[in-house]
Amino acid sequence: KVFLAYMANDSADRSHNIYAMMFDYATGQWTRSLVDVASYSGNDGHNAPSIYVAPSGHVEIFYGSLSAYVPLRLGPYYRVSGEPYSIASWGPRQNAPISMNNVIGGFTQDGSLHVLGSLHHARRAPNGVWSSSDLIKGTNGGALGTPGGIQHVLIHRSTIYFVWSPYNGSGAGRRLYFIK
Repeated sequence: KVFLAYMANDSADRSHNIYAMMFDYATGQWTRSLVDVASYSGNDGHNAPSIYVAPSGHVEIFYGSLSAYVPLRLGPYYRVSGEPYSIASWGPRQNAPISMNNVIGGFTQDGSLHVLGSLHHARRAPNGVWSSSDLIKGTNGGALGTPGGIQHVLIHRSTIYFVWSPYNGSGAGRRLYFIK
């Protein structure tokens, strides 16, 4: 099976509908499921979802980062599928207690979920406890004040590789940095 997630502004109030799709190789069929609605009016891709398959087979979708920032700063939302390798039903909306948007990441060998975004790293341990830290530090040891974005993440066993670009690749910050 192949899973993907996307956002569509197809509602009358311009909220962001978050969808999951699944292609089943055994049947050759696509199925689609409405995961949730991130209520933020506007056309801003910061609400775009990211999708992960947990070691248990449950599908997890993170989304609505910008919606969660206004006004409570609760971090991105996420939902977990009701059954492994299925998008037929979803558990309740949860808030990841992290301050970042456009999350990207995946699971390491020990079952921990690692998400990166907005110069931060967050980890959800297999027991469900979240922790977070600054991803990139300045020469003074503090959080780097330069905005930027994670462009790509690769997780191999227990090592996380990522590419970061200051200013999300616009303006003066067109360089990409690889960090292991």
